[in-house]
Amino acid sequence: MKAKEVFDSCCGRYRSLHDWLDDTTGKVRAIDLEAPSSGYSWRPARGRACEYVADFQRIGRNALHRPEWKGRLKLFEIYYLHAME
Repeated sequence: MKAKEVFDSCCGRYRSLHDWLDDTTGKVRAIDLEAPSSGYSWRPARGRACEYVADFQRIGRNALHRPEWKGRLKLFEIYYLHAME
């Protein structure tokens, strides 16, 4: 695999876990027994998902921490971490 493919895969997982964590914070979900099941959807334990999200943010910031890459760090935070296009 190329580095871009690995990063894209990790970023996709980061975004889905980040959205899942935001969506499940403090909410109790109701189950509609009349609707068909979408099947089994694996999700990690909440603690592991939080660790993955935190690690992705920390590793990205550490990789772009050079003073001459200040603009790249801002773009990483805005585009990848906050999903603003």
